Amino acid sequence: MQETQPQVAVEAMARGLPVLAGWNAHGPEWILDQGRAGILVDTRKAANICAAILDVIEDRARWEALSQAGLQRARDVFTAGRVAQQHLAVYQKLAGNAGVRGV
Repeated sequence: MQETQPQVAVEAMARGLPVLAGWNAHGPEWILDQGRAGILVDTRKAANICAAILDVIEDRARWEALSQAGLQRARDVFTAGRVAQQHLAVYQKLAGNAGVRGV
């Protein structure tokens, strides 16, 4: 089973922590902006996970870059206000497609 919206990843990003997730699941790919806001690896292989963790721990500049990118992604996409705006846009689109006015 795969989790399509791993809340722990979003919470870590909001705290400025680098996030590592599996590229073989679509939710984490989207959350991490296709790897621009975190590290995506094949999580079916422990060696890949370990290598990615060691890489980010040993490279302070990469740690900082991923921290900032993840924090910015969390602010741009996952704040309560932003999520509400996205839901409203979907509702308005659906209402418009159904011919409903005044939404």
